[in-house]
Amino acid sequence: MNIVTKRGILALGASVAVALSLAACTTTTDGGTPSTSSGPVSGLANCAAWANSKVTGQADAQQAASTEKVELHFTWWGDDTRAQLTQNAIDAFEALYPNITIVGEPGVMDGYFDKLATRFAGGTSPDVMTLGGSYPLDYAANGSIINMCDAANNMDLAPFGENILANSKYKGGIYGVPTGGNTLTMLANPAVFQAAGVALPDDDTWTWEQFVTIAGQITAGTPDGTYGAEMNINSLMGSYVAQRGDSVYSDDGTTVTMPASDLTDYWNMELALQANSGMPTPEIHQETVGVSPELSLMGQGKSGMIASYDNQLQAYATAAGGDLKMLRLPGESEYAQAGATMNPSQYFAISSQSKHPVEAQIFVNWMVNSLTAGPILGTSRGMPINTDVRDAIQGTFTPLQQQQSDYMTRVLAHATGTYNPQPAGASIAQDLNKELDSKVLFKTETPDQAAQEWITRMQASLDQSQ
Repeated sequence: MNIVTKRGILALGASVAVALSLAACTTTTDGGTPSTSSGPVSGLANCAAWANSKVTGQADAQQAASTEKVELHFTWWGDDTRAQLTQNAIDAFEALYPNITIVGEPGVMDGYFDKLATRFAGGTSPDVMTLGGSYPLDYAANGSIINMCDAANNMDLAPFGENILANSKYKGGIYGVPTGGNTLTMLANPAVFQAAGVALPDDDTWTWEQFVTIAGQITAGTPDGTYGAEMNINSLMGSYVAQRGDSVYSDDGTTVTMPASDLTDYWNMELALQANSGMPTPEIHQETVGVSPELSLMGQGKSGMIASYDNQLQAYATAAGGDLKMLRLPGESEYAQAGATMNPSQYFAISSQSKHPVEAQIFVNWMVNSLTAGPILGTSRGMPINTDVRDAIQGTFTPLQQQQSDYMTRVLAHATGTYNPQPAGASIAQDLNKELDSKVLFKTETPDQAAQEWITRMQASLDQSQ
């Protein structure tokens, strides 16, 4: 085991080193926000599965488990490609553990967490689930998921850096394992650009103002129903704020520190896109924002640009039926710093309601640490964190996955911040963003009003979670 990896210092410097080493071998969400001030968390020395795991490097060997027939329910969100790859991995796991049946329950992002909350409330939660944002902390605080530090006989957390575990660390325990790392990109469809007679931008220098102009030109140069850009505040907000040298939350997670002006500026930009028709009408936007890649306008070949995490490149390209190009975000050289960095994409967590926690732990450990699972899952949930798994998938990269690797290297070469996890209480962010974004676009609130409302309501949620 690599000592640096085991110690887990995955702040930015280490992230850059990792990314550069992956350039030849190397993504939703669903992470926190870049920050200039957050650093590695501490206090994992007493985490048995991290500091002295008894199963280090044994994910591909059958671990001790009962031979009784066990059924585990596993739910996640994502597109059809992710669902098929996940099922392929499940099949391989069941071949190793013929007494364990994994019932896969794929879903879409929209409504995923509402359905999950309903199942927990009814005592019918899945055994294993994927979580994102602040949900690991929220679910840990209310006792809904188990502490994986106590699973040293079945779980190896040593390959995971402290900083990348930050968003699942609660009162000294670890309540989720990152499925991988990814970074934000502006996906562009060169065919749509060409049809509009618009050149692809220089993504080392372009600004948000130029982005608005280009989006309007694409809409004007293409048939009705095709738009320059699809906007999603849930994807863009963290990096947009970080570019200005700001953080959405304080390091201790108790306070909203983002200036209202950052949100006001973002929503004024959307109104500018609305004015030049660079983005869909509010009605179409409301119907398509946050949908799966195949249902998006980009997936239908009807938009020129969309912000997404890099692990969604294959899904969007498959849906669109053509090559897509990964661009750095607008504004990365315009403001105080670059806004994009590497984030944990999702987390696997285990329900405290599970009747088979040992088998659930073995399954999660296999999904993130197995050299068999790695090549099957590829980068569908982000670039694997375990360096041995990354090495194992080196020879399996498709051209799209190589593009992901090259893009992450570019991003981390410019990044100046580290991953700043969402605090407990911030799980309302996605719904709050969508609600207020709609109010601005339908002009029932001004950008200033929506920005102030966002800060007030989010701060109330943080206060309530303390």
